[in-house]
Amino acid sequence: MSVELISNQSALRKSVSEANELGKENEKLANLDSLTGLPNRRRFLTELGQRIADDTGGNESFSVGILDLDGFKPINDIYGHIAGDRLLGKVAERLSNSDRDLFVARLGGDEFGLILEGNLTDSEILSLGNFICSTVGVPFEMDGFTANVGGTIGIAKFPDSGRTEKQLFERSDYALYVAKECQKGTAVMFSEEHQAEINETTGILRELQGANFDEEFYVEYQFVVDSATGTPVGAEALARWTNPILGKVSPTDFIKNAEKSGIVNKITETLLKKTLSEVSHWPEDLFVSFNLSAHDIGSSHNIRRLTEIVRDSGFPPERLTFEITETSLLRDLNRAHDTLQMLKGLGSKIALDDFGTGYSSLSYVQALPIDKLKIDRSFLDKMETCQTSQAVIKTILELCENLKLDCIIEGVEKESQLSALQGIGSMHIQGYLFSKPMLGRDALTYLQMFPNEIHENHIPLVEPSVANW
Repeated sequence: MSVELISNQSALRKSVSEANELGKENEKLANLDSLTGLPNRRRFLTELGQRIADDTGGNESFSVGILDLDGFKPINDIYGHIAGDRLLGKVAERLSNSDRDLFVARLGGDEFGLILEGNLTDSEILSLGNFICSTVGVPFEMDGFTANVGGTIGIAKFPDSGRTEKQLFERSDYALYVAKECQKGTAVMFSEEHQAEINETTGILRELQGANFDEEFYVEYQFVVDSATGTPVGAEALARWTNPILGKVSPTDFIKNAEKSGIVNKITETLLKKTLSEVSHWPEDLFVSFNLSAHDIGSSHNIRRLTEIVRDSGFPPERLTFEITETSLLRDLNRAHDTLQMLKGLGSKIALDDFGTGYSSLSYVQALPIDKLKIDRSFLDKMETCQTSQAVIKTILELCENLKLDCIIEGVEKESQLSALQGIGSMHIQGYLFSKPMLGRDALTYLQMFPNEIHENHIPLVEPSVANW
């Protein structure tokens, strides 16, 4: 064998060896999070799949957890991304150094994946999850400041909550969603109750996608009256959905899922058209309120479409009030201001619903073009026995008077509540004491009870029909 041939073979073996080493290094890097040094999402799912594959006899158990940091975004916004990255590194280090039997990975953003080892009882799993939350909740000393964050964890147990990577990951993520909504700072395990909620949601989403909007969606009206006379001054249009398969679905459920599926705009447009058509026969003194979701006011495109519908209907826009909630404003206050101004440009009014239940109610009144405040019924429920609630309502009424805002109190159901309110001052009220939600046809019948009190051009005479409560 020639020297040249030997040299070529040696070079080839070296190249193959280097290529193998490079391949191993690339594979290692492909499975690691560059910021924290933890296994990444890909590695986490691979590990999860291996644990499932190893359990051939069905005797082993483990749990999958998804940990989300609470309060990370403000720190990232205030101190910058470099500080945020350092904080994520410190969280990763603390989780990795835990003396508990854990597999820890960074899934992305401020989310971490956990595999809790061992045949633990549900109680032990929750105890471990809450221990991890409290561990993350201990303040982190940063360069020049102390970072206070928390941890919330959703957990799914193998094989009880799922037998595949996809099932376990999705169900731990759902448990995290529940925890963030109701029990932030704690661990929540996926349960049969959660599965029932998912099944219901799946059914709602499926029926929403195939719904006949014109036939299935409709409006009911609950009147708003003058507290002194009981005379109607307007009404709130309430969204309703009756599906051939599901029957009547609560607005809370179908609107939430319509936002998820991206078809809430179509529902809003359908109901706004129906509302404006039906109330066009009402006396000209009466206003109508129409509710907008966070998604509705989330873009100028949506608002432009709504303004087109109002203009095309011929309904006087000054008689139309758009209701929004504080939660719909939380996403982007500046954008909300701009989109609400577009509605105000029509000549319509804006009402802030559930006033007093959030942390920033007064700041919203100051920052946004609000015309009406609707006091949440929670104050009314306590008013008869709690002087503080009476004082709060009186203070809000004075605020409205000073700011030249209309005030509506929701949830009036008893004569005693009405008497107490009348003793405080003059306002508009809404509740079952005066009006249950009713169909448009029944609303006309209701208005015929006030022929002398309401200044009108004409109220069409109709035969009463059974209201679809």
